[in-house]
Amino acid sequence: SFHAYSPSDLNPQFSKKDGLTIKDFDCSGGHLDILVAKTGNIGQDADSLVILPFEHALSRVEFRMQQSLDSQISVRVRKIEMIGFSSKGTYNSQEDEPWTVGAKEFSYVAFEDEEGVELSSEPIYLGEDFYTIPQLCRARVEVTYDIKYGNATWIPQTEAIKELDTFWEPSTHYTYTLNLTDQKLTYTTGISTWSNRD
Repeated sequence: SFHAYSPSDLNPQFSKKDGLTIKDFDCSGGHLDILVAKTGNIGQDADSLVILPFEHALSRVEFRMQQSLDSQISVRVRKIEMIGFSSKGTYNSQEDEPWTVGAKEFSYVAFEDEEGVELSSEPIYLGEDFYTIPQLCRARVEVTYDIKYGNATWIPQTEAIKELDTFWEPSTHYTYTLNLTDQKLTYTTGISTWSNRD
């Protein structure tokens, strides 16, 4: 049987009993992908070729945003921050739920622009997608933006989504589309695999 991982500098522990273990992994940077692969017992009659189908061990998250306000109202978003999820955990390839996560106290700025990016009725991607440890995510999302009516001056505002109620699965890509309406800030969740991605 074979176990494999990438990148090579992860330095996981391995034993026949416990499998592949990555202790105290920290994804706070958001840009390190982990790939893992394993085979069962391939038998003594196997030739020299062993196929190892690698899978992503992490989840991938990104944000889009739009506004659905009166046509005379302009909005420019300056910051999107996720508050209250875990950036650290331990991975074990033998477990049905391979990730055990730490305290959900991490905050991540998914997008920030001092001058702001103006929104329209069509959603636009903001910031870069990032990797995170699979977990039950109930993070708060805070959006900092400026708003004005017609030619009036910009007024700074902050709106929040109380929690993103999503269970992040490994090898799955989540796109949150935020929508600023006249009532409140809302969101929808798009879920896809990475089969059509880099």
